[in-house]
Amino acid sequence: MSNILRHKSKNPDKNVSVKAKSVSRKEAGFGEDKKEVVNFDVSVRMNNHTRNALLTLAKIKGNNTSSSSVISDLVDQYVEKMSSQEFQIYKEILNAFELKDELSAKLKSK
Repeated sequence: MSNILRHKSKNPDKNVSVKAKSVSRKEAGFGEDKKEVVNFDVSVRMNNHTRNALLTLAKIKGNNTSSSSVISDLVDQYVEKMSSQEFQIYKEILNAFELKDELSAKLKSK
């Protein structure tokens, strides 16, 4: 595992292609809208204690629950507790990020 970042050449190829899968907003958990959203994996940095707590929650939940699923559940629980004003701001910012992802995917697919 420690060799994962050791490149054999001094100038590794940094050209990366990203394949994005389109899913409906309903499939992504954003309601009944028929608009397609871009879906791709990303990394999130966290310290080892947070990661350990996250993995523990996934183990406790069972059924081969992924860390991503636990995070989604925690976000849902947090959003449910927001005031209506906080929720409106949350939706606006989330829509901006979703639009950014959509535009980025369109530019990469050209």
